[in-house]
Amino acid sequence: MFTLLQILIHLRVLLGIGKLMKIEPRLLLLASNANVGGPTTAVGMATEKGWSSLIVPGILVGIFGIAIASFLEIVFGVKVLKFM
Repeated sequence: MFTLLQILIHLRVLLGIGKLMKIEPRLLLLASNANVGGPTTAVGMATEKGWSSLIVPGILVGIFGIAIASFLEIVFGVKVLKFM
């Protein structure tokens, strides 16, 4: 139940900010999917929805998200392990 609540809040905030910034909902949804599920789920979503022009951007956003997360994990891990 908690996970569902997190996803619903994430979706509402994402679409709300996107509406204020006048960004297409399909771009926001695909970017969110790529960052949460990775590039493979972004490709699946873009293909299923017929957004063939967004397949490559979905892959790139997913890979970029993984690269940033990996870097932050290493930095955070080093900082935390210093105190142990």
